[in-house]
Amino acid sequence: MPPRGSRGGSLQLALNLLTLARGPRRIREELAAGAVSERFADLLRVAWVYGGIANLCIPALLLLLAGPLRARDWLAWQAAVLIGFYYVLVGLGTYALGIRKHAGLLVFVLLGLALLVPAWAARGAFRPCAGSGRTTGRRGSGWRRSGRSCAGVVAPSGLAHVYPIA
Repeated sequence: MPPRGSRGGSLQLALNLLTLARGPRRIREELAAGAVSERFADLLRVAWVYGGIANLCIPALLLLLAGPLRARDWLAWQAAVLIGFYYVLVGLGTYALGIRKHAGLLVFVLLGLALLVPAWAARGAFRPCAGSGRTTGRRGSGWRRSGRSCAGVVAPSGLAHVYPIA
């Protein structure tokens, strides 16, 4: 069962599963009706599956982040903000670059804002742990190669960030 407060991630996961199941079947129907060429249907189907699987990962990540966000984990906050920006950019980009302007694509902007607004409002509660080696400021943020850890975030010397999933 997902953590309390992660219903949005669960809903997105379910909707993306439905879209992934429906899309390739719909493309096959359009191909049979002669609405698209076989070459285009093949490209569209590959892109649909690729995008669908990628879109399953985002809500799965949100489900994993729900607990650490409640614990005010700094890295989880940064990941949630990044996902929010991702959704806003996907919504604006797909709407702006579409041949037809499908207003339904702007729902991604709303999903992004639903993440960004509360995350930004609560940003003061999410601070790097003291003594963790995590730095913030104008020069960006990053790990000093200290090997110290904080709130489940481990920064081994010389390796990339590791966020253990327990």
